Amino acid sequence: MWNSWVVVFQAQQDGKVYNSAKEILKYLQPHLKEYRGYTCSGFLKKDEFEAGEKVVARFTSLSSEVQGVINMILFRNKVTHTTIDIDNKPFLVTNIDLCNSQYAYQFDETADDDEFSPTCKVRLLSPAFFKVGDMYRAELVEKLLVRNMTAMYKKHTGVSIDKSLLSIEVVEQYKVRTDGKEMVKGEFIVRDIGVEVYKLMQFIQFFGIGYKTEEGYGAVQVEGVD
Repeated sequence: MWNSWVVVFQAQQDGKVYNSAKEILKYLQPHLKEYRGYTCSGFLKKDEFEAGEKVVARFTSLSSEVQGVINMILFRNKVTHTTIDIDNKPFLVTNIDLCNSQYAYQFDETADDDEFSPTCKVRLLSPAFFKVGDMYRAELVEKLLVRNMTAMYKKHTGVSIDKSLLSIEVVEQYKVRTDGKEMVKGEFIVRDIGVEVYKLMQFIQFFGIGYKTEEGYGAVQVEGVD
């Protein structure tokens, strides 16, 4: 079962955390060494916090076992009111949301679902950019999208998808500047979807597209098109 859920942390003192998602994962890493297929995203929020202010993080995992390990640690912190260190700053866990957030959902990748739409629209909810070698690109191009999505899928699931199975049409894109970087937002259509590509479309809803998705970039919404 693929999982997406939200955890709310509360700052216990004024301070600055440059990359909250990265620092949260660093705190959890000793317990996750034997696992793969999980992320923590920071929703692109500001990095300077006052005492009492909340930090929202979205977690994704490709197995319920990993979700259980992460939540066991965080729930123990929550019920004992034990702070966790995020970039050497104390935070309390105030809420673990498994079902009420728009980012809290599941997907059973083992189910035989043959009723999906053969065409879907992918909309970027947050700006994205792509890394190609030593260069950064802020554009939606079919070849770039196919390469990025299939590479991420293989990295996290170990499964390769034939790139020729993807037919993508970019219908809208525009440049934006976020955190001093040029990025892109927009929409694209994926056509002639079979079972493998359907799972890939579900996967990107959990892991996003592009570079540095763990910081909240490249979050997407996928909708079937009649």
